[in-house]
Amino acid sequence: VVDPLEMIADIGADALRVALVSGNAPGVDQRLTPSKLTGGRNFTNKLWNAARFVLGAQPVTGAADDRAAEPTLAVRWIRSRIAAATETATRQLDTLDLAGYAATVYELAWSDYCDWFLEMAKVDLRREDATDADRAATWTAAATELTNLLRLLHPLMPFVTEEIWSAMREVVPDATVGEELLVRAAWPRPAARDPEAERAFDDLAALVRGVRNLRTEAAIEAAAWVPLVVDPVDERSAMALANVEPYLRTLARARPIDHHADGPRPELVTASPLGAAWLGVDASAVAAVAERRAGQLAELERNIERVRELLANESFVGRAPAAVVERERARLADLERERAQLVSGA
Repeated sequence: VVDPLEMIADIGADALRVALVSGNAPGVDQRLTPSKLTGGRNFTNKLWNAARFVLGAQPVTGAADDRAAEPTLAVRWIRSRIAAATETATRQLDTLDLAGYAATVYELAWSDYCDWFLEMAKVDLRREDATDADRAATWTAAATELTNLLRLLHPLMPFVTEEIWSAMREVVPDATVGEELLVRAAWPRPAARDPEAERAFDDLAALVRGVRNLRTEAAIEAAAWVPLVVDPVDERSAMALANVEPYLRTLARARPIDHHADGPRPELVTASPLGAAWLGVDASAVAAVAERRAGQLAELERNIERVRELLANESFVGRAPAAVVERERARLADLERERAQLVSGA
Protein backbone atom coordinates (compact mmCIF):
# COMPACT_ATOMS: atom_id res chain seq x y z
CA VAL A 1 0.00 0.00 0.00
CA VAL A 2 0.96 3.65 -0.38
CA ASP A 3 1.30 5.75 2.76
CA PRO A 4 -0.37 9.07 1.81
CA LEU A 5 1.64 10.99 4.39
CA GLU A 6 4.88 9.78 2.84
CA MET A 7 3.61 10.72 -0.61
CA ILE A 8 2.61 14.18 0.58
CA ALA A 9 6.06 14.67 2.05
CA ASP A 10 7.61 13.51 -1.22
CA ILE A 11 5.48 15.12 -3.96
CA GLY A 12 3.02 17.38 -2.14
CA ALA A 13 -0.66 17.12 -1.23
CA ASP A 14 -1.91 18.64 -4.48
CA ALA A 15 0.11 16.27 -6.64
CA LEU A 16 -1.32 13.33 -4.69
CA ARG A 17 -4.87 14.66 -5.13
CA VAL A 18 -4.34 14.96 -8.89
CA ALA A 19 -3.02 11.39 -9.05
CA LEU A 20 -5.95 10.04 -7.00
CA VAL A 21 -8.73 11.84 -8.85
CA SER A 22 -7.46 11.60 -12.43
CA GLY A 23 -8.92 8.60 -14.26
CA ASN A 24 -10.76 7.40 -11.16
CA ALA A 25 -14.05 6.24 -12.70
CA PRO A 26 -16.85 5.09 -10.33
CA GLY A 27 -16.84 1.36 -9.64
CA VAL A 28 -13.32 0.83 -10.94
CA ASP A 29 -10.42 -0.14 -8.70
CA GLN A 30 -7.61 2.30 -9.28
CA ARG A 31 -3.95 1.35 -9.51
CA LEU A 32 -1.87 4.09 -7.94
CA THR A 33 1.27 3.60 -10.01
CA PRO A 34 4.52 5.56 -9.77
CA SER A 35 3.77 7.07 -13.18
CA LYS A 36 0.48 8.52 -11.92
CA LEU A 37 2.21 10.03 -8.91
CA THR A 38 4.92 11.46 -11.13
CA GLY A 39 2.25 12.83 -13.47
CA GLY A 40 0.57 14.62 -10.58
CA ARG A 41 3.85 16.16 -9.49
CA ASN A 42 4.69 17.24 -13.05
CA PHE A 43 1.29 18.86 -13.47
CA THR A 44 1.72 20.84 -10.27
CA ASN A 45 5.18 21.97 -11.38
CA LYS A 46 3.81 22.93 -14.80
CA LEU A 47 1.18 25.21 -13.28
CA TRP A 48 3.70 26.74 -10.86
CA ASN A 49 6.18 27.50 -13.66
CA ALA A 50 3.43 29.00 -15.83
CA ALA A 51 2.49 31.35 -13.00
CA ARG A 52 6.14 32.30 -12.50
CA PHE A 53 6.41 33.19 -16.18
CA VAL A 54 3.27 35.33 -16.14
CA LEU A 55 4.35 37.16 -13.00
CA GLY A 56 7.82 37.74 -14.40
CA ALA A 57 6.61 38.89 -17.83
CA GLN A 58 4.67 41.93 -16.63
CA PRO A 59 5.65 44.87 -18.85
CA VAL A 60 7.56 47.61 -17.08
CA THR A 61 5.90 50.35 -19.12
CA GLY A 62 2.59 50.73 -20.82
CA ALA A 63 -0.93 50.00 -19.72
CA ALA A 64 -3.78 48.19 -21.37
CA ASP A 65 -6.31 50.77 -22.56
CA ASP A 66 -8.76 51.48 -25.34
CA ARG A 67 -5.95 52.50 -27.67
CA ALA A 68 -4.62 48.95 -27.75
CA ALA A 69 -5.30 46.87 -30.82
CA GLU A 70 -8.03 44.28 -30.99
CA PRO A 71 -7.36 41.13 -28.90
CA THR A 72 -4.91 38.82 -30.61
CA LEU A 73 -5.85 35.38 -31.85
CA ALA A 74 -4.08 33.87 -28.83
CA VAL A 75 -6.15 35.92 -26.38
CA ARG A 76 -9.44 35.34 -28.20
CA TRP A 77 -8.79 31.60 -28.39
CA ILE A 78 -7.84 31.05 -24.74
CA ARG A 79 -10.86 33.04 -23.60
CA SER A 80 -13.07 30.80 -25.73
CA ARG A 81 -11.37 27.65 -24.46
CA ILE A 82 -11.77 28.70 -20.83
CA ALA A 83 -15.43 29.51 -21.51
CA ALA A 84 -15.97 26.03 -22.94
CA ALA A 85 -14.05 24.34 -20.12
CA THR A 86 -15.97 26.31 -17.48
CA GLU A 87 -19.27 25.07 -18.85
CA THR A 88 -18.04 21.48 -19.04
CA ALA A 89 -16.33 21.45 -15.63
CA THR A 90 -19.37 22.98 -13.94
CA ARG A 91 -21.63 20.29 -15.35
CA GLN A 92 -19.20 17.53 -14.37
CA LEU A 93 -18.90 18.75 -10.79
CA ASP A 94 -22.68 19.11 -10.50
CA THR A 95 -23.03 15.43 -11.51
CA LEU A 96 -20.07 14.34 -9.34
CA ASP A 97 -18.10 13.24 -12.39
CA LEU A 98 -14.80 13.96 -10.66
CA ALA A 99 -12.61 12.07 -13.12
CA GLY A 100 -14.22 13.90 -16.03
CA TYR A 101 -13.77 17.24 -14.26
CA ALA A 102 -10.10 16.46 -13.56
CA ALA A 103 -9.53 15.55 -17.23
CA THR A 104 -11.20 18.77 -18.40
CA VAL A 105 -9.17 21.14 -16.22
CA TYR A 106 -5.97 19.13 -16.75
CA GLU A 107 -6.24 19.48 -20.53
CA LEU A 108 -7.15 23.16 -20.23
CA ALA A 109 -4.19 23.96 -17.98
CA TRP A 110 -1.48 21.76 -19.49
CA SER A 111 -2.23 21.80 -23.20
CA ASP A 112 -4.37 24.86 -23.88
CA TYR A 113 -2.96 27.43 -21.48
CA CYS A 114 0.65 26.33 -20.95
CA ASP A 115 1.65 24.56 -24.16
CA TRP A 116 -0.26 26.68 -26.68
CA PHE A 117 -1.47 29.98 -25.30
CA LEU A 118 1.65 31.00 -23.37
CA GLU A 119 3.88 30.17 -26.34
CA MET A 120 1.66 32.28 -28.60
CA ALA A 121 1.52 35.06 -26.00
CA LYS A 122 5.33 35.15 -25.97
CA VAL A 123 5.21 35.86 -29.71
CA ASP A 124 2.78 38.76 -29.16
CA LEU A 125 4.84 40.16 -26.30
CA ARG A 126 8.03 40.12 -28.38
CA ARG A 127 6.67 41.41 -31.70
CA GLU A 128 8.65 44.42 -32.92
CA ASP A 129 5.55 46.16 -34.27
CA ALA A 130 3.63 45.84 -30.98
CA THR A 131 3.13 48.99 -28.91
CA ASP A 132 3.56 49.15 -25.15
CA ALA A 133 -0.23 49.19 -24.85
CA ASP A 134 -0.49 46.07 -27.02
CA ARG A 135 2.01 44.20 -24.87
CA ALA A 136 0.27 45.34 -21.70
CA ALA A 137 -3.06 44.13 -23.09
CA THR A 138 -1.62 40.72 -23.93
CA TRP A 139 -0.04 40.35 -20.50
CA THR A 140 -3.20 41.50 -18.71
CA ALA A 141 -5.21 38.92 -20.64
CA ALA A 142 -2.69 36.20 -19.74
CA ALA A 143 -2.84 37.13 -16.06
CA THR A 144 -6.62 37.48 -15.98
CA GLU A 145 -7.21 34.14 -17.67
CA LEU A 146 -4.73 32.56 -15.28
CA THR A 147 -6.90 33.71 -12.37
CA ASN A 148 -9.91 32.12 -14.07
CA LEU A 149 -7.90 28.95 -14.53
CA LEU A 150 -7.00 28.96 -10.84
CA ARG A 151 -10.69 29.13 -9.93
CA LEU A 152 -11.38 26.08 -12.08
CA LEU A 153 -8.42 24.14 -10.68
CA HIS A 154 -8.97 24.98 -7.02
CA PRO A 155 -11.20 21.98 -6.10
CA LEU A 156 -8.56 19.65 -7.56
CA MET A 157 -5.44 21.29 -6.14
CA PRO A 158 -6.35 23.82 -3.43
CA PHE A 159 -2.93 24.54 -1.94
CA VAL A 160 -0.81 25.54 -4.91
CA THR A 161 -3.67 27.47 -6.51
CA GLU A 162 -4.21 29.41 -3.27
CA GLU A 163 -0.52 30.27 -3.14
CA ILE A 164 -0.49 31.47 -6.75
CA TRP A 165 -3.72 33.41 -6.16
CA SER A 166 -2.11 35.37 -3.34
CA ALA A 167 0.67 36.45 -5.71
CA MET A 168 -1.75 37.28 -8.53
CA ARG A 169 -3.84 39.54 -6.30
CA GLU A 170 -0.95 41.98 -6.13
CA VAL A 171 -0.53 42.34 -9.90
CA VAL A 172 -4.08 41.91 -11.26
CA PRO A 173 -6.34 43.31 -8.54
CA ASP A 174 -9.18 43.86 -11.02
CA ALA A 175 -9.45 40.11 -11.61
CA THR A 176 -9.44 39.26 -7.91
CA VAL A 177 -11.25 42.27 -6.47
CA GLY A 178 -12.89 41.60 -3.13
CA GLU A 179 -11.67 38.01 -3.04
CA GLU A 180 -8.67 37.81 -0.74
CA LEU A 181 -8.78 34.01 -0.54
CA LEU A 182 -9.34 31.78 -3.51
CA VAL A 183 -11.30 29.29 -1.41
CA ARG A 184 -13.94 32.00 -0.93
CA ALA A 185 -13.82 33.32 -4.48
CA ALA A 186 -16.77 32.95 -6.84
CA TRP A 187 -16.86 30.07 -9.29
CA PRO A 188 -16.43 31.41 -12.85
CA ARG A 189 -19.49 31.74 -15.03
CA PRO A 190 -19.44 30.39 -18.60
CA ALA A 191 -18.79 33.19 -21.09
CA ALA A 192 -19.56 33.43 -24.79
CA ARG A 193 -17.57 31.19 -27.14
CA ASP A 194 -15.58 32.54 -30.10
CA PRO A 195 -16.05 29.97 -32.91
CA GLU A 196 -14.06 32.03 -35.40
CA ALA A 197 -11.00 32.15 -33.14
CA GLU A 198 -11.31 28.43 -32.39
CA ARG A 199 -11.43 27.58 -36.11
CA ALA A 200 -8.44 29.82 -36.84
CA PHE A 201 -6.45 28.22 -34.03
CA ASP A 202 -7.41 24.68 -35.09
CA ASP A 203 -6.13 25.41 -38.60
CA LEU A 204 -2.87 26.80 -37.22
CA ALA A 205 -2.40 23.91 -34.78
CA ALA A 206 -2.94 21.34 -37.52
CA LEU A 207 -0.25 22.99 -39.64
CA VAL A 208 2.17 23.28 -36.71
CA ARG A 209 1.73 19.61 -35.80
CA GLY A 210 2.27 18.59 -39.41
CA VAL A 211 5.47 20.63 -39.69
CA ARG A 212 6.74 19.21 -36.40
CA ASN A 213 6.15 15.70 -37.72
CA LEU A 214 8.10 16.58 -40.88
CA ARG A 215 10.97 17.81 -38.73
CA THR A 216 10.97 14.51 -36.85
CA GLU A 217 10.90 12.55 -40.10
CA ALA A 218 13.85 14.55 -41.42
CA ALA A 219 15.75 14.12 -38.12
CA ILE A 220 16.09 17.89 -37.68
CA GLU A 221 17.17 19.09 -34.25
CA ALA A 222 14.40 20.66 -32.19
CA ALA A 223 16.24 23.96 -31.78
CA ALA A 224 17.23 24.30 -35.45
CA TRP A 225 15.46 26.75 -37.75
CA VAL A 226 14.40 25.39 -41.13
CA PRO A 227 12.90 27.02 -44.23
CA LEU A 228 9.26 26.17 -44.90
CA VAL A 229 7.11 26.26 -48.02
CA VAL A 230 3.32 26.47 -47.70
CA ASP A 231 0.98 26.23 -50.68
CA PRO A 232 -2.31 27.85 -49.56
CA VAL A 233 -5.56 26.13 -50.51
CA ASP A 234 -7.22 29.36 -51.67
CA GLU A 235 -7.23 33.10 -51.16
CA ARG A 236 -8.94 32.81 -47.77
CA SER A 237 -6.29 30.37 -46.61
CA ALA A 238 -3.56 32.67 -47.87
CA MET A 239 -4.96 35.55 -45.81
CA ALA A 240 -5.36 33.35 -42.75
CA LEU A 241 -1.80 32.10 -43.17
CA ALA A 242 -0.47 35.66 -43.31
CA ASN A 243 -2.30 36.48 -40.07
CA VAL A 244 -0.86 33.54 -38.15
CA GLU A 245 2.62 33.51 -39.69
CA PRO A 246 4.34 35.02 -36.61
CA TYR A 247 2.92 32.18 -34.51
CA LEU A 248 3.80 29.57 -37.13
CA ARG A 249 7.35 30.83 -37.40
CA THR A 250 7.99 30.40 -33.67
CA LEU A 251 5.89 27.31 -32.90
CA ALA A 252 7.29 25.36 -35.86
CA ARG A 253 10.82 26.88 -35.70
CA ALA A 254 10.49 27.72 -39.40
CA ARG A 255 12.01 30.65 -41.29
CA PRO A 256 11.79 31.93 -43.87
CA ILE A 257 8.26 30.87 -44.84
CA ASP A 258 7.61 30.90 -48.57
CA HIS A 259 3.99 31.11 -49.74
CA HIS A 260 4.80 30.59 -53.41
CA ALA A 261 5.24 26.94 -54.28
CA ASP A 262 7.36 26.71 -57.40
CA GLY A 263 8.65 23.47 -58.87
CA PRO A 264 7.81 19.88 -57.94
CA ARG A 265 6.85 18.92 -54.42
CA PRO A 266 9.18 16.67 -52.40
CA GLU A 267 8.09 13.34 -50.95
CA LEU A 268 7.77 14.70 -47.40
CA VAL A 269 4.62 16.83 -47.48
CA THR A 270 2.05 17.50 -44.77
CA ALA A 271 -1.56 18.46 -45.38
CA SER A 272 -3.48 21.03 -43.34
CA PRO A 273 -6.63 23.16 -43.66
CA LEU A 274 -4.38 26.10 -44.63
CA GLY A 275 -2.64 24.16 -47.39
CA ALA A 276 0.13 21.67 -48.10
CA ALA A 277 3.51 22.36 -46.52
CA TRP A 278 7.00 20.96 -46.80
CA LEU A 279 10.44 21.75 -45.46
CA GLY A 280 13.00 23.48 -47.61
CA VAL A 281 15.72 21.00 -46.67
CA ASP A 282 18.41 19.77 -49.01
CA ALA A 283 18.21 16.57 -51.01
CA SER A 284 20.60 14.69 -48.74
CA ALA A 285 18.23 15.10 -45.79
CA VAL A 286 15.31 13.75 -47.84
CA ALA A 287 17.43 10.84 -49.02
CA ALA A 288 18.43 10.08 -45.45
CA VAL A 289 14.76 9.96 -44.43
CA ALA A 290 13.95 7.59 -47.28
CA GLU A 291 16.87 5.35 -46.32
CA ARG A 292 15.83 5.33 -42.68
CA ARG A 293 12.25 4.46 -43.59
CA ALA A 294 13.45 1.61 -45.80
CA GLY A 295 15.50 0.23 -42.90
CA GLN A 296 12.54 0.45 -40.51
CA LEU A 297 10.29 -1.27 -43.02
CA ALA A 298 12.78 -4.08 -43.55
CA GLU A 299 13.08 -4.65 -39.80
CA LEU A 300 9.28 -4.74 -39.47
CA GLU A 301 9.03 -7.27 -42.29
CA ARG A 302 11.53 -9.54 -40.54
CA ASN A 303 9.68 -9.33 -37.24
CA ILE A 304 6.31 -9.94 -38.90
CA GLU A 305 7.63 -13.01 -40.69
CA ARG A 306 9.16 -14.34 -37.46
CA VAL A 307 5.88 -13.99 -35.52
CA ARG A 308 3.86 -15.49 -38.37
CA GLU A 309 6.10 -18.56 -38.45
CA LEU A 310 5.73 -18.91 -34.68
CA LEU A 311 1.92 -18.76 -34.86
CA ALA A 312 1.91 -21.19 -37.78
CA ASN A 313 3.75 -23.75 -35.64
CA GLU A 314 1.02 -26.08 -34.36
CA SER A 315 3.30 -27.35 -31.60
CA PHE A 316 3.71 -23.83 -30.19
CA VAL A 317 0.01 -22.95 -30.46
CA GLY A 318 -1.04 -26.24 -28.88
CA ARG A 319 1.42 -26.29 -25.97
CA ALA A 320 1.96 -22.62 -25.08
CA PRO A 321 -0.39 -20.97 -22.55
CA ALA A 322 -3.34 -19.22 -24.14
CA ALA A 323 -2.18 -15.87 -22.81
CA VAL A 324 1.20 -16.26 -24.54
CA VAL A 325 -0.41 -17.15 -27.85
CA GLU A 326 -2.79 -14.21 -27.58
CA ARG A 327 0.10 -11.90 -26.79
CA GLU A 328 1.93 -12.98 -29.95
CA ARG A 329 -1.21 -12.45 -32.03
CA ALA A 330 -1.60 -8.97 -30.61
CA ARG A 331 2.08 -8.29 -31.34
CA LEU A 332 1.58 -9.40 -34.94
CA ALA A 333 -1.38 -7.04 -35.30
CA ASP A 334 0.69 -4.16 -33.91
CA LEU A 335 3.58 -4.90 -36.25
CA GLU A 336 1.29 -5.05 -39.27
CA ARG A 337 -0.32 -1.76 -38.26
CA GLU A 338 3.10 -0.10 -37.97
CA ARG A 339 4.03 -1.43 -41.41
CA ALA A 340 0.81 -0.06 -42.92
CA GLN A 341 1.56 3.38 -41.46
CA LEU A 342 5.08 3.38 -42.86
CA VAL A 343 3.94 2.26 -46.29
CA SER A 344 1.13 4.83 -46.46
CA GLY A 345 3.50 7.58 -45.33
CA ALA A 346 6.23 6.67 -47.78
